[in-house]
Parts: sequence; structure tokens; C-alpha cells
Amino acid sequence: MDDLVNNIIKFNAQTNGRDKLCRLFQYGCRLAWGRLQQTDKKDLLTTLKNIESMLSMTRKLLRFGRSLDFIQGALKSIHLKDGVLRLTLTLSKINQAFYLLFDHFLWFHNVGAVKLDKQYWSDVSSRFYLATLLLNLSRDFYGIYQVIEEELALGESRGNSSGAYQNGEASPRTSRQRKVNVLDVLHQNIPLIMDTIKNLFDLAIPMSALQMVHLSPQKQGLFGIISSFLALLVVWNPTLKLVPS
Repeated sequence: MDDLVNNIIKFNAQTNGRDKLCRLFQYGCRLAWGRLQQTDKKDLLTTLKNIESMLSMTRKLLRFGRSLDFIQGALKSIHLKDGVLRLTLTLSKINQAFYLLFDHFLWFHNVGAVKLDKQYWSDVSSRFYLATLLLNLSRDFYGIYQVIEEELALGESRGNSSGAYQNGEASPRTSRQRKVNVLDVLHQNIPLIMDTIKNLFDLAIPMSALQMVHLSPQKQGLFGIISSFLALLVVWNPTLKLVPS
């Protein structure tokens, strides 16, 4: 019980944790009002839309100044030895810094501090968010490719050492075992799989905002809930965080 309380206190002390929790409720509201669109519950529909808008504004405020964090992260990732990781992670962090920067502009517009073309700057922000997710997915797929290649190489080494090859070809049993090993290694890399799933579900959100795909508010809400829940798990349990990322 004490551990649970300590974890809750630790989670609540993190701005990132509160942001992800707000995001979960934000997309929960979108899912709910999306389901109510075809009903006569107009008051509840309006209330849920207002709550979603307030949560979105709260998240923009919570992330205020985080652009600098991602610029600093880019300066660190540029020194990674792996060329693919160096390129994808550095560009991802730079894009995310710009995405958040333009998101700050929208916050100032929403509170009436400045007057902007909201649709234009929302589209610019969404484009940087989309680029961030595509780069993150490139990093994820590269990571999956790496772990599978390593497992296959290890399987070949074991096959050679155990004499599992006949006339230079792997026996059917060895081939089946390789497939099992690939599944095993993916299971052993839960952070990588979680990050991939999260980014795939997130991808639909900026694509929908930019009208590249047409998703109902219900689907947007559902996808947002799934990705937010996975992000919350990572904040709650840092061992699930993909490294480097």
C-alpha cells in the first residue's frame, strides 16, 4: 500500500504525468461527445466539448517552455554512435520543439493575448507533429529490425554449433524455432513494441487534423485514449521507456 501511495505521489509530481492524464480525459471527452452527436442531449454534448477544450488548453500550459527541453535533447542525441538513431531522434526532437512552440502561439491566441490565423497555425503545428511521429516510427521500425536481425544471427550461430544444418540448409525444425525466437525477442522488448503502437495510434490525430484521413470524433477519441494510456504506463513505470528515445 505504501508503495502505491509513493508511486501516486511521484507520478503526480511530474508535469509529464499530469499532461498525459489530461490527455487521456481529453480524448475520453471526444469519444463521449462523438457518440452523443446523433442524440438530442445537446447540453451534455456542449459540456463535454467545453471540457475537452479546457483540457487542451491546460495541456498547452503544462507544456509551456518544453521546446527548450527538446532542443537540449536534440543536442544530446546528435552524439549517438548509430547513424540511423542519431538522424531520426535528432530530427524528431527538433520537429517536436517546433510543434510545441507553435502550440504556444495558439495558447496565446486562445487566451486573447494575440490575434492569429488559428487554422493556419494549427495546420503548421500539426505538420510538425506529424513529422515527429513519422520520425519516431522510423526509429521504432529500425529498432524492431535490429532486434530481429540479432535474434536470427544468434539462431544461426546456435544452429551451426548444434549441427542443425543439413547440406547447408536449415532443417524445418530450425526454421520454426527461428520464428518462435523472433516472437520471443519482440516479447522481450516491450518498451519498443509499446512505443510503436503508441506512435501508430497517435499518427491518426495529426493526419485527421490535416484532413489526410477522415476519422470520426469517436475514432479520434479511441485512438487518443489508447496512445495516452500507453504513455501513462511509461510515466508510471519508467522501465517501460524506450532507450534511447
